[in-house]
Amino acid sequence: MYWYYSLCMTWALLLGSFSASQSQPFSPVGNSRKIVLIAGEKSHPPGTHEYVKTVRLLKTMLDHCQVPGLRTEVHLHGWPEQEQTLDDADLIFFVSDGRDGNLFSDVPFMTPERIQVMEKQMKRGCSLALLHFSNFASYPYGQKLLEWTGGYYDWEDATGKYRTYSALKILEADVRLPSPEHPISRGVKPFRINDEFYYNLRFRENDARLTPIMDVPALQGRPEQGNLVAWALQRVDGGRGFCATFNHFYTNWENPDYRKLLLNGLVWAAGAEVPATGVDASFYTDAQVTELTYHQSKKALLFHDKKTKSSLQQTLEKDPELLVDVCTDLNDLSTYNLSDYSFLAFDRPDTNGIHRTSKAALEQYVQKGGGLLALAFRAKTDTTVRSGWATYSQLFRREKTTDFRMDERVKQESHPLTKGLPSFRSKAAFQLKGTEPIEVIVRSKSTPLAWVYTFGQGRVFQTVLDPETSPKELWQRAANWVSKKQ
Repeated sequence: MYWYYSLCMTWALLLGSFSASQSQPFSPVGNSRKIVLIAGEKSHPPGTHEYVKTVRLLKTMLDHCQVPGLRTEVHLHGWPEQEQTLDDADLIFFVSDGRDGNLFSDVPFMTPERIQVMEKQMKRGCSLALLHFSNFASYPYGQKLLEWTGGYYDWEDATGKYRTYSALKILEADVRLPSPEHPISRGVKPFRINDEFYYNLRFRENDARLTPIMDVPALQGRPEQGNLVAWALQRVDGGRGFCATFNHFYTNWENPDYRKLLLNGLVWAAGAEVPATGVDASFYTDAQVTELTYHQSKKALLFHDKKTKSSLQQTLEKDPELLVDVCTDLNDLSTYNLSDYSFLAFDRPDTNGIHRTSKAALEQYVQKGGGLLALAFRAKTDTTVRSGWATYSQLFRREKTTDFRMDERVKQESHPLTKGLPSFRSKAAFQLKGTEPIEVIVRSKSTPLAWVYTFGQGRVFQTVLDPETSPKELWQRAANWVSKKQ
């Protein structure tokens, strides 16, 4: 009977271990801490609400700081493609838009499906950090944030009616550190900063879990915590919360105390030890971030009308030196600092709906020397006239009209883009519309297939070739040529 007794004891120990694991807060293996950094879509003018640049900068700073055992991941477009990566995260961080009544969109995790995913992560003791606009929430989601992070920007009452409980203000002001003994305050000296602060936030009354980290007396908010703009929360499940309502202007990352306070907050929220002098990390330019973190020397901004990867994106990403960012809304074009990019790429049916500010931003970018790589749009009757875009036909000099099938070896004209390029065949061609001068570099017997020209100081490569079936080297050369790398 000894074997039976041993079997029963083994099952008892296993069941006991299982029950204990369900009731204990999440504890990472060893000293490693995993931080998942999630950026929302761009929506504000260049230099403000720089969500993508912020998460990439944070990754670079955390990867090169003196705190051991940190593992960081960056995810764009508001949510990881594989959400299972959240299952072993110690900290999930969001910097994104938030909804303010009918303006803007909810923080990306504030959907019926994703909030359940977040609920699961919080219950196991995962921590949550929110920056700037990500602290906005409607009433139902705000109740979740009161539990998970301790507070939020309150613009809606329990009946769904809009109200102005919380407020915002842009000003240059001195900040105060009311809890110098807290690890997040280590090594941080009071500083003065120009920023957009959200204040008069919603907190629970007498929440013993919450520690004030930074306030701004000049905001003149309500007497109780009205000037509080950053705080820490120690949850009973072992998880932590860290929130800061500033970070409107990207240049503020250059302030060493500003930078240290936010990095301290993320390291603390992740469950790592904040050094006695705080987290020391340099500020890195966008070019340095691209090189240090992604080991690439140039960036492209691709405009594509779908969230799935386009064939052009897949082709461009075969260049190990190129980092490709994707935008699905043409009218976000004016919100980017386009000087961060070596060239812009277009893989979409047309430019219908583009606003005046985005037209001007594109024109100025190419006029001043930026590169443009575009798949030819399909012509639509009086599109350019209706849009009122006087320089459209100079930027995009040909449009596709009638398409026809063919299967013939193409002719390559003498040009740096085609010199020594392997011969290839094309199975499709189009009649083209447009009269502005172009230099054809690849043609079939009957029609141009790829051509180049200049607009101001900028170079343009335009084509009807399929990125999947034409030589990859042609596309890499085109990217280098419009970027003036060749």
